[in-house]
Amino acid sequence: MLAYVLRAKFPKGQNGKPIDKAQSWANSIKFTPDMEEFAALVSTVNVKSVMWMLLQHRATLGPKTIVAITAYDPDPDSSGRYLPDLMIEIGPI
Repeated sequence: MLAYVLRAKFPKGQNGKPIDKAQSWANSIKFTPDMEEFAALVSTVNVKSVMWMLLQHRATLGPKTIVAITAYDPDPDSSGRYLPDLMIEIGPI
């Protein structure tokens, strides 16, 4: 899903090719609720589980929601497997 979202957001990246992989933290991409891509990421299992946790612990945490999702590659220079990370920012509703 992340590759699909990145290609949709950046159809003409470097050299005219779409960006389909998360970049380093310095070039990380932040998705906010006002962006269509945010909704696509929220529909993934990883992000849904955060929403579930917020609902399950509402009495303890108070009313919270996801305010941003940042995609980045923690090791962009690695020639090994590509394992991007999502930083999920939580804030008040």
